[in-house]
Amino acid sequence: GDEDNAVGFRYKVTANATATMKAICCTVKSEGGIDLQDIDGIPRSADNGITVVTASTTLIPLLSIRPKTTFNSLPNLGIALPKLVDIQASDALRLVVIHGGTLTSPTWADVNTSSSMMEVDVAASGITGGNEIFSDYIPAASTGPASGRFTGTSGGLLGKTVLWDRQSTETGILTVAAIRTAAVDADCLVSLQWDEIR
Repeated sequence: GDEDNAVGFRYKVTANATATMKAICCTVKSEGGIDLQDIDGIPRSADNGITVVTASTTLIPLLSIRPKTTFNSLPNLGIALPKLVDIQASDALRLVVIHGGTLTSPTWADVNTSSSMMEVDVAASGITGGNEIFSDYIPAASTGPASGRFTGTSGGLLGKTVLWDRQSTETGILTVAAIRTAAVDADCLVSLQWDEIR
């Protein structure tokens, strides 16, 4: 552990001051503690700005986030709880949120160098693998852009799961992707909101 979070062992042997002890394992339990999803996190968001991403006949990532490897020069042990996806599109499409996918040719950038533990990508050209955790259809709009807002249940888009890049089977990447369902391409703008607990 460290100065703020640690588990320690203390022993005292009066009969033999040179005796040693080997600690094999320990268990930490909490009774009545607060749920992780109820902890007040630091709200953060990322979006496409005013540069649209075009959804065509193959599924394309619109925006992805992932935890940085380090934050403030230390290993990034924080977690993120994705909360909400907001989308605007020029025509009908299928929207998919994917956890743990592999992106094609991403360009990762800090959401904020000093105040966010996350990175964002808006340049990837494809995605494979991962788990679809949400999908929906955005209708075409006759008087303006189609739009939708999707808020997760049970604490966020991932439910009881957190976004963390040290899981054994996950990449730590959360991607909002889309494919058109109409005869024409759809220009899309997406924002993604999350809480950081660190």
